[in-house]
Amino acid sequence: IRGAWHDADCAGARVNIEFKSDNKKLLAHLKELKEKVAPAAEAKALNSTANYIVRGAVKIAATKTGVQAAILRKRIAVPRGKKASARTLKTVVFGGLWEVKVMKINPTPRKLASGRVKYRVIPGEALDPNAFMGNNKAGAMSVFRRKGTGRLPIENVRADIGPHVRRAIEGYGGGQESQSYYKQRLFKEMDRAISGNLRRYGIRVR
Repeated sequence: IRGAWHDADCAGARVNIEFKSDNKKLLAHLKELKEKVAPAAEAKALNSTANYIVRGAVKIAATKTGVQAAILRKRIAVPRGKKASARTLKTVVFGGLWEVKVMKINPTPRKLASGRVKYRVIPGEALDPNAFMGNNKAGAMSVFRRKGTGRLPIENVRADIGPHVRRAIEGYGGGQESQSYYKQRLFKEMDRAISGNLRRYGIRVR
């Protein structure tokens, strides 16, 4: 807004101050908010929420399956190139549903005095009474079972953790907690971005 003084009469009985709106800066600011600032803030909020969902899903899946969090963090993640951007307001949380060796599930499998192997069973699966422990090709201990009636071939005993990984992502990602987290992050990112943009246009922000 610009102001200008104008004398109303020579006697000085009255003075008028004329104000004219100079909204070029404001219009430029609003345009940039719509085209650049808001999308960038949304992208940051989406990526932050995706990471939040990953952390929560890993924790849930680890509790349900006994699989180490370090392993699940490789299974549940945001793939490279799938993060949100100002141009693409979408992100993806990937869940690897393939089986995992029971040797990597807590508590660690152990051999009983009877010769049988005790290992954690995922709900819905049965303990294999013919499982045995031995060293794999790399020299590490594993739990095996025979594929047929002969001594060979053998295979690693694996657990199907896929359903638990899927439920952890879907349940945590679609829950009210994640929705609230996204809104909170979006408001913070928008506030930070708008304040910074206003300062660039010379508008003071407290």
